[in-house]
Amino acid sequence: MRGSKDVARRGSCAAVFQKLIALMTALAVLAPSPAWARTRTPYTVLWRSYGDADSCGSTELETEGDAIFEVNRTPLPTYGVPGALQIHGDGSRSNTLEAEFDSVLLLMGRNEFHFGVHTVNGNDWCTHAREVVHLVSEPLGLNKPLFDIRRDGIGFEGSTEVDLSLSEINPDLARDIAELEVRIARLMTELLRNAARVADLQTSRSWMSGSPG
Repeated sequence: MRGSKDVARRGSCAAVFQKLIALMTALAVLAPSPAWARTRTPYTVLWRSYGDADSCGSTELETEGDAIFEVNRTPLPTYGVPGALQIHGDGSRSNTLEAEFDSVLLLMGRNEFHFGVHTVNGNDWCTHAREVVHLVSEPLGLNKPLFDIRRDGIGFEGSTEVDLSLSEINPDLARDIAELEVRIARLMTELLRNAARVADLQTSRSWMSGSPG
């Protein structure tokens, strides 16, 4: 009878171990890699440009689709938001522009964003403007500041870095991995518990076999 219990415990451990291997394999398959993106999360670099009344610079793009921004060295075509250009009562101007992309361009951890803006025909010298840029993802409710600069007689070329988690890049994959990790932890607990029971049975059998009849 003890032998049958021992075999049953060993069989249970083996079954749990097989489940554990299967889940760990699934986790390895889902783990981020250069081609890991299963779903794509839409992102926008949102740029609000404010020109003073005495500025010779325009808040509009010279050419729609110019790559004003780069994310991780990938140029992003930039466009004015239709109807966003405003001329205010004091003569100042404002406009909203955007560069849309998806999360396949983003990395877990550090991401570099580059911004380059100049007034055409070498007229940076008479430009007076403020440029405010945010990284936005509407599905995630994400809004991270990237740049907030003042241009008085100068252009701007600069970069900033933003740290992003997996849940901010591919929330579906992050959720799948979290669920697998919970299941693996439960199976590990069960495996260790069963292993302890098998060890106890073996100890008991050894003691019984060594006892005098």
